[in-house]
Amino acid sequence: MTLEGTEAGHVGDPGVVVGVFEDNPIMMIYMAGPEYRIVAANRAYREWIGRPDLVGSLVRDAYPEVAGQQVFELLDRVYTSGRAHTGQEWRIQVARSADGEPEEMVLDFTVTPRRDGSGEVVGLFLSSVDVTAQVRERRAAQARAEEAQRRYETAREVVAEIQRALLPAGLPVVPQAEVASSYLLAEQDLAAGGDWFDAVVVPDGRLALVVGDVVGHGVAASAVMAQLRAVLAERLAAGAGPAEALDALDRVAARGPGGRAATVCVAVLDPGTGDLSYSTAGHPPPLLLPGGREARFLAPTGAPPLGVRGASGPRAVWRDHLDVGDVLLLHTDGIVERPGRELGASTVELAQVAADAAAGRVPGAGGASPAQRVCTQTLELLVRATGHADDVTLLAVQRRAAPPALEQSVRSEPTALPVTRSALRVWLHGLGVSGADRTMLEHAVGELVTNAVEHAFTHDPAAAADARVRVRGVLTPAGTVQVEVADQGRWVDRETTGSGRGRGLTMAGELTDGLDLDRRAGGTTATVTRRVLTPARLLTVGAALGGVPRPRADPAALPDRLAVLDPPGTGGGVRLVGPIDALTAPDLRDELQRRTRGGTRPLAVDLSGVTYLASAGVAVLHELVGTGRAAPGLLLSAPPGSPADQIMTLTALPHTTAGAGADG
Repeated sequence: MTLEGTEAGHVGDPGVVVGVFEDNPIMMIYMAGPEYRIVAANRAYREWIGRPDLVGSLVRDAYPEVAGQQVFELLDRVYTSGRAHTGQEWRIQVARSADGEPEEMVLDFTVTPRRDGSGEVVGLFLSSVDVTAQVRERRAAQARAEEAQRRYETAREVVAEIQRALLPAGLPVVPQAEVASSYLLAEQDLAAGGDWFDAVVVPDGRLALVVGDVVGHGVAASAVMAQLRAVLAERLAAGAGPAEALDALDRVAARGPGGRAATVCVAVLDPGTGDLSYSTAGHPPPLLLPGGREARFLAPTGAPPLGVRGASGPRAVWRDHLDVGDVLLLHTDGIVERPGRELGASTVELAQVAADAAAGRVPGAGGASPAQRVCTQTLELLVRATGHADDVTLLAVQRRAAPPALEQSVRSEPTALPVTRSALRVWLHGLGVSGADRTMLEHAVGELVTNAVEHAFTHDPAAAADARVRVRGVLTPAGTVQVEVADQGRWVDRETTGSGRGRGLTMAGELTDGLDLDRRAGGTTATVTRRVLTPARLLTVGAALGGVPRPRADPAALPDRLAVLDPPGTGGGVRLVGPIDALTAPDLRDELQRRTRGGTRPLAVDLSGVTYLASAGVAVLHELVGTGRAAPGLLLSAPPGSPADQIMTLTALPHTTAGAGADG
């Protein structure tokens, strides 16, 4: 490269070099010697700093406000090492006039050592660019984006809450069929959707399954969806078959524009025989996933959507059959009408992926059942590849063998309490009962067993030596768990025993849908019943791509002994792990009395690890909590929804849900 004309005649000219330094838009200063005396500063730097008397000053004298901001230390490192240093977006408090207050600026800079002829460092050259405005604008943009994301997530959560309120809280647990579901809101929607699903046990023990789709989104579509779901559920619960129920729904939809063109599929399964009847109104037919055979879509019944059928003769009802192990999948069109997929190819893809999930050929299934895998893995694998533009609903049912009844006979002694509790827990786990239903049943049955052990033979201690307590549990076709606790002793009112508790039977009744006492000369039988549900899954995109739900913990692995732990960092508090029942409550009382010095010192008690809290434990905690007394007492805490939280809430035992551990 060559220079021509005027520039060529001034190569190396000192005046040109000074002019280039002075006119450079990048801020530049040169500091001489190890004390960093400023001997040159170009126009850009002088105008930026606003201090014309800067040249000739020592850096430390010119910028005393910079001390403590690692600037002088950085200059020392560069001068000593002889290595340049580049910094980006350094925040610095600096005064930009002789009498001005320091203000925050953000700079990109490079500090370069200058050497003499012998190679010794004799000064530092600093070039910098003020990027304060750009950084502030970027931060403001980030803040705006975060606020927009927060509002979006809040709106999505509101939509999800509305949808949860409109859809079933859970699905029935019945003896010979397992039901699972997944509902995924449209990816970009900020309005509640029109999809719905339901599962209803009809009077003769059959199971009715429903999936529907109302046109549109928003409040109007959700209101119509809720109305149609309620009408259909009522007709099915009253014993109407698929055709009769859909005819009733068709009449309702025809009376208002919101319900017209809604689509529905109703399938009624007899879990005992496997006989299936179904009818559709403009909706895709169910997908049958037979064990060991090829998946197939059932034949469509040909009826149009709701509200547009008119008088066209009887509604068609088709019949099919499910063997034990077969899975039936009902779905909305959101799973096949995905972006970038033709309907035919997408329908084939659904059948293939659902069949693989049902057969366990998709990794990462954990301990999920085939029905659960079909609803979770199918959704994950299909949606992650294409996204989804509409709500997606999947409702699956698998026919299964009838589960065994719970049959147990134990000696009438306190050691029977953990034995019966463990057996009941394992049995409920096998049925698919979890969450609050399991907690409530465990506690209710535990109170009945405790009552039998403690009071059935108080009139005849000699007879108690050979006495036994019998526990029998069944899951009825109506989706209700029924547990009987029988003894051969004579009924004794708890209030006459002097125990000071008297809460057990009351708790058993409040924890269940019904408590019946049959008192006879040969013994007493107490029976509790509770309708049980499995959770319905309403998902966000992130949850849908998270795979199958975490397997339920092995009930046999839960502790049967109570431990009082001293976790680090609790300031002297304790954490309880295990069951608090009639067997462990007396020792717990003694330990808490010792730690509180007879109730004269406060004690924080974390019940997050408590797996069972019987009335005996409630009595101990009520005694020591200090309610209504001047003594500080116990400060109880448990995670929201945990077994301890549910029982303490039921028995009005003061506690908090903040600060407790998450497990248990």
